[in-house]
Order: sequence, then structure tokens, then C-alpha cells
Amino acid sequence: MRRLWPPLSLIATCVLCFSASASGSALFVYRYPPAADVTSPRDAKVGKIMTDDDLFEHVPFDTNKQSACSPADPGIEWRGLKVRVPSEVALPKKNTPHFALVIPLCGIYRINLAQAIRFPGPLTLIVTDIATGKTYRGPIVDRDPNITIPPPPSPPLNASAFEGVFSSTYFNVDVASYVALPLQPSRYRLKVEWAGYQSNEVTIAVVHHP
Repeated sequence: MRRLWPPLSLIATCVLCFSASASGSALFVYRYPPAADVTSPRDAKVGKIMTDDDLFEHVPFDTNKQSACSPADPGIEWRGLKVRVPSEVALPKKNTPHFALVIPLCGIYRINLAQAIRFPGPLTLIVTDIATGKTYRGPIVDRDPNITIPPPPSPPLNASAFEGVFSSTYFNVDVASYVALPLQPSRYRLKVEWAGYQSNEVTIAVVHHP
């Protein structure tokens, strides 16, 4: 079963919630939902990620762990999304078992919860081929294979009730697992959108295996 990530109901019932501070804001921290492949089948498929940057060789995909490749936290007052990718990744050799492209992305977000309610939907990857201008989009969804019973209907959340409340966490994904990219050398511009926020834009080159 594929579910939107992160679901608002889980953000609203977050793991850690602190009482309002002197400024009247409260902290909500959302824990990335445990995926069926937290250890990641990508490791079994291609071994060490083929990249020019050592920080991205062993990324804890589909977790909210802070890792060596995570962007620096801009501070408690910051709101938005930040992402990092290596400058280059290599296509695996064609005789590699389970031939697959892996593009590691590490990110952090801190968003106002009222914004997530006003602009519902999953965190979405946007990848643009620099040469052709073609844009690929892919929502980041929880790929939990377990069939779950949907919760009963509930009244819609009132955005105004969550003003001054924010959600914050790190995230680590394989872009090529969520966006169907061609298996060929290319240069891409990449960014992430969610809840009315846009991340910084980064550039990555996909090259032939050396």
C-alpha cells in the first residue's frame, strides 16, 4: 500500500511535542515512518553508491536520521527545505545484477504546520534535464507493503489552530527510486517542494561508470 508522506495526521500526533515557549510557538517533530526497506535493497543491488563525494557513499535511505551528507540546520527561526546531492553519480555497469541508478539526496525541513494543512500533499521531488528542459516529478511516499485499514473519517484540521507550530526533521532518499529517470548520462537540476515551500536547487551529473 502506498501512502502519502508525511501524513498530516501523523504530524499532528507527533513523537515529540513541547509546550509553547515564551514566543508562543511550539515544536512538533515528525519521525519518518519506518519503511519496509530501511536497510535499503539498493545496498544489495549496487553495493557502495557510485559517487564522487565520500559523504554520500553510505546514505541511510528512507530514514529521518541526520547523516554526514545532511545540510546544516540554519537555526530555529528558519522555515523551509534544504537539500544536498553529490555533484556526480555513475551509472552502474550493465552487467551489474539488478542494474539500477541510485541518486542519493539528503535534506532537512522546518515548516509551519498551518502551511502543511493549507497546502496538503506529499513532499515532491522535481528533476529537470538541463539539456532538454524536460521535467520529472515524483512524490515521496511511504512504500510500506503491509495492507493497513484506513482510519475512520475525521473533521478536517483547522489551519488557524496550528499557527506558530512547526514540524522539523531530516530526510534521506534515493531520487531515482521515486522519479523515473532514463538510464543514460544527463545533467539535472533538482529541488523539493512541500506545503508551499521550495528547497534550494542543486545540480547533479549522471555519468558513465569509470
